[in-house]
Amino acid sequence: MLTRLYGVVRPDFAATPSMLKNALGFGLFLQKVNLIKDQKKDEAEGRFLVPDRGELLSSLRGDAKSALKYILAIPKDDLGYRTFCGWSLFLGLASLAAPGGKVSREALEPLLGRIRALVADNGQIERAFAMALP
Repeated sequence: MLTRLYGVVRPDFAATPSMLKNALGFGLFLQKVNLIKDQKKDEAEGRFLVPDRGELLSSLRGDAKSALKYILAIPKDDLGYRTFCGWSLFLGLASLAAPGGKVSREALEPLLGRIRALVADNGQIERAFAMALP
């Protein structure tokens, strides 16, 4: 839906089938990160939403790669939207590596600043992604 809205705001942007497929993967990535982060709490409360954590983590890698492709396809001159999406992707990746799934306040601001600084350069985004993907 966000991709379609982006096309309304920016009529020169074409939401291709490939872009929409990657948008779906991006959304799945974010949802799966939330499932993983909340798994212990959910299970303590009797909600078993993750039947196989390893399988979920494995599928999450492909969705993260779709999210990266999505960001790379956003026009480079739209730093606002690229930053917004970059923050979502990299915060999700950081939370997977963080103790208890929570990125500390001390780590959050530098992470967001780093992403803001690199979103205009696809090569830098790809390198940062390769380092961040667990």
